[in-house]
Amino acid sequence: MILKKREVRNCSCGAKPNELHMEGCDVERCPRCGGQNNSCSCIYEVCDIDYETMEEEHPTIYNEGPTEEMYDRWDKEWGERRVPWSGEWPGAKECRLYGFWSIFGPDMDPPQRGWVSVPAGTPGAGEDLNRLAVSTWWNIETQTYELHIKNKESN
Repeated sequence: MILKKREVRNCSCGAKPNELHMEGCDVERCPRCGGQNNSCSCIYEVCDIDYETMEEEHPTIYNEGPTEEMYDRWDKEWGERRVPWSGEWPGAKECRLYGFWSIFGPDMDPPQRGWVSVPAGTPGAGEDLNRLAVSTWWNIETQTYELHIKNKESN
């Protein structure tokens, strides 16, 4: 199967393809969980801080964010695994690979509510990142989203 790649562009943070994102970029994926790097709880988990009890047990970190020591530990364990900007939105490639497409319902005939999964080739369809989020898991080794086993059989 040939995957047509979308137009390559710079990230909103200014990173060019194959460059690391700028600090705090909300597009960068966490190399550990695949979520948004600037809002996942992985740095706290790596530093043995329970995210659920952080407000009570570590109020300064809760209010001010990770310390320099925490960032140093994170960088030592995960910094080399950072995912550079590919030139397109994270997960778009996997959506094309797995055939995950959607279109906004009001644009359909007849109109429907919200985003609706559609087959590849549907006019106006884009990569279905919502379906990707519920149908895949983050593979730490390959730094990609992979189908859950049950979805491999039905896809």
